[in-house]
Amino acid sequence: MVAWLRATIDAQPDLTVGPSQSSANAAHVVCLQGGEAVQVRSAGADISPGPLFHPCWNYSNVRGRPSVVLPDAVTTSLLRLATKISEVRRIHVTEVLCAGTASAALHGPIDALVPRATARQTPDGWPPGTIWTWHSVAAPHTRCNLAACLVETARSWTQNQVLDMLASAPRVLIATGRLGFSDTAVLAEFFRDLGRPAGEFIETVVFEETLQVTGHTICMWMAAHPKTVVAEIVDSIRALLGLAATPWESMETTDRALGLLRSLQPARA
Repeated sequence: MVAWLRATIDAQPDLTVGPSQSSANAAHVVCLQGGEAVQVRSAGADISPGPLFHPCWNYSNVRGRPSVVLPDAVTTSLLRLATKISEVRRIHVTEVLCAGTASAALHGPIDALVPRATARQTPDGWPPGTIWTWHSVAAPHTRCNLAACLVETARSWTQNQVLDMLASAPRVLIATGRLGFSDTAVLAEFFRDLGRPAGEFIETVVFEETLQVTGHTICMWMAAHPKTVVAEIVDSIRALLGLAATPWESMETTDRALGLLRSLQPARA
């Protein structure tokens, strides 16, 4: 039982933790979000930012550490997908970044698409033996990040097999044009109608009609809102403090508390 917790959660690549933010009587956890290099300083001394964290990949390995680093929204979403796609060998991402993200200007470019050289902290060994490569483009203000994902695997798949894998991945929704989910604005309006005032969504959304499966290669477009990482941030605090025995127990509790959807398909009567 934790009497009380002092947790610093920051989305900036550089964070200073001063003496007023620490206490001998408090469990002090630092959780940083962002795919680029992270430095943490405390009372003038550098502190290791800790390992990259995702509950599906290293939940049980971070207990007792003073800090972890959370991937950005697109990487977090890809790590969710990769839990169910077997024998992955390469992941290449071309991401369209919304304004205000770490790699895009606060307000976005005006009437322009700006290619970015992407240097980020990529997951090492998630999945084992996988090579990660990235391209980015900063866009005028959009409602969320959009990413084209190319996944190469060691075996071939059918379209239905991949759809089944994606549908079973944690915090992943399959959006189909048959139900009107044709773009990110529709997604934002849908979630706003569900009671999320800013139209934000923590779930990763894969657009079904963009999925192409050719032998060993899987291609798709997915949407990842900047707030996607909120669920993993909550899980990281449980992992650091040992508040849930397994990642699945933590994720189930988090998903229920945040009201995450399990499907975009209409409920059957």
